[in-house]
Amino acid sequence: MVAGELYNVGLSDEAPSSCTDGSKDKPSRQGLIDTLVDLDLEFEREQQALRRSSLGATLKSRLLIKLKDQYRIRRLPYMQQLAALLEPTGHQLCAQAPLHEGSQRQQQASSTM
Repeated sequence: MVAGELYNVGLSDEAPSSCTDGSKDKPSRQGLIDTLVDLDLEFEREQQALRRSSLGATLKSRLLIKLKDQYRIRRLPYMQQLAALLEPTGHQLCAQAPLHEGSQRQQQASSTM
């Protein structure tokens, strides 16, 4: 998923009519965050179980490294999706639209003087 697909960003001088508060993408953001929290909790549980086990220190160390690698691999796609959702995109343009319109009015006013 590309961040640009989430927003209909217009590059005209007028404020884009599709500017929203982003509430329609909040469930997907929240879903990604929930999944990441679940992965974190699962990793912590597995890590604690491994530390409490009666395995030898060398084996525990190897298994802990493997567990951390698996954790990073499982998290990566969710982190990438979340980063794409949080990239500065159309919402910044929407927030700046009134300033842009104001500066246009100032330019128009100064050009008529």
